[in-house]
Amino acid sequence: MSISLSAHSLVIRRERIEAVYPGGWWQFVAENGQPGEGQWDDDLVLFAAQDPFYLNVHVADARDVGLRPTEKSNGREVSRDMCRLSSPDFRPEHPCDWLEVDEDGTALFIGRRRKSRRPRITIEDRKEDAERTREAILGLLALPPAERAPMQLHRIDGETGKLRTEPGTRRSLVVESDTGREAYRWIEDVVNAGWEV
Repeated sequence: MSISLSAHSLVIRRERIEAVYPGGWWQFVAENGQPGEGQWDDDLVLFAAQDPFYLNVHVADARDVGLRPTEKSNGREVSRDMCRLSSPDFRPEHPCDWLEVDEDGTALFIGRRRKSRRPRITIEDRKEDAERTREAILGLLALPPAERAPMQLHRIDGETGKLRTEPGTRRSLVVESDTGREAYRWIEDVVNAGWEV
């Protein structure tokens, strides 16, 4: 599958968002909105701008969450987590061996996928409860940070807690209960720890 490039495009490896964005891909979508049709696929996500200034804003935002634009390889600077391209020829600003650009202005991921560090939900006996909890937390994350009220959670053993977010921290999902404070990076970690809505 390919994505459609714009006049000024920043193409980011989706697996890198998954790996470094606090909360992973789904929290990224909750906070930034679902990318439009043709702007993302299983491997890539596109940030488009009509002028280079706004593209620089996207690059700065990506850096702020831990994505790295370039790295050194064999003595030259190459694209690492993201690739910046501009029309009319859509030539990458730095060599980008994981991206192929076609003449029609579409881009295709051709690199090797790195192993994801994102956990999976491992609770088999309460799968429906786990999915409901995951969806509720995604709904909370979709709200602007100032509007996120603490979410009441419980465990099977009767322990109760409140989930809140600490945006900008690596372990941004925090559950506070009578027994203490637990911080998680992934929604799946919250669910696997036995918390439910």
